Amino acid sequence: MAVPGGYDFARTAWFKGIGATGRAFGAPRIVARDRGGGFWATLGGWRQCLNAHVLSRVEGAEGAVAASFVTGYQGALLEANAEAMRRSGLAYLLSISGLHITAMVGAAIFDAEAARA
Repeated sequence: MAVPGGYDFARTAWFKGIGATGRAFGAPRIVARDRGGGFWATLGGWRQCLNAHVLSRVEGAEGAVAASFVTGYQGALLEANAEAMRRSGLAYLLSISGLHITAMVGAAIFDAEAARA
């Protein structure tokens, strides 16, 4: 507040759910374009392929849960299944386990290939 008892914009914004405000002094301009490649794009492509593979092999809600366990992608989950995971206290498995399970499977495959050589 600028003065005691005056209008408090920060308080009003907080309770309205406004996270930030601002204004632009001109039209936006593009300073660089994404070239669409690189390590993270490749990794994301592999993740999408793995997700599609799991969904093609395991049908229905089970496939969506399996895909989220493996890749962490939750877009195919039914809301009822996601809510059941939240209520059971297992929702963290849907997000963080994808990374960990994929890393462990990758390590196991790498180790098996190394043992063959």
